[in-house]
Amino acid sequence: MKASDILDFLLIAGRLKNIPRTGWVISGITNPETVASHSFRVALISMLLSDYFSNIDKEKVLRIALIHDLNESIIGDIPLGAKDNVQIDEKRIFSEDIPIPPTIKKRMVSDFSEFEDRTSIEGMIVRAADKIDLLLQAYEYERNRGVRLNSFWENSQNRMDFKVHKIVEQIIEELERRRKGVN
Repeated sequence: MKASDILDFLLIAGRLKNIPRTGWVISGITNPETVASHSFRVALISMLLSDYFSNIDKEKVLRIALIHDLNESIIGDIPLGAKDNVQIDEKRIFSEDIPIPPTIKKRMVSDFSEFEDRTSIEGMIVRAADKIDLLLQAYEYERNRGVRLNSFWENSQNRMDFKVHKIVEQIIEELERRRKGVN
């Protein structure tokens, strides 16, 4: 891989630092988190969760966590409800639109597919981490900014990836207890 290829890739990935999470913008949150800040905490959560599993590829968990929203550097952050109305092949974006060498691209496409399709335990761990971070961020906005974000808590798509391990369910239960003001 040439230095120019690495630099081109990093410049595209760096766009995520400036892309606000659209769901928060739609909900009226000013100065919301960016896709990059979300991805950082998803990677941290994924790292923590991976310690509860044996016989998994922890490096793969972190790779998936780091790239799970990379395609948003090309298409922007499209909220869940809007994705149903837009015809975007996110796997194609990885395979065609992100300028990375073929060997790395092949692994990224495979990792992203496992995340999207929930076809590996590593992908399912990152899926759970993605949703934990979403609800954790909703909780933080509610607590720190005095808003109610019930739509995030009540959306079934935000709650469908928690069966991967009991610790995930326990984290969500504890977060909901704190949201209700019960410690």
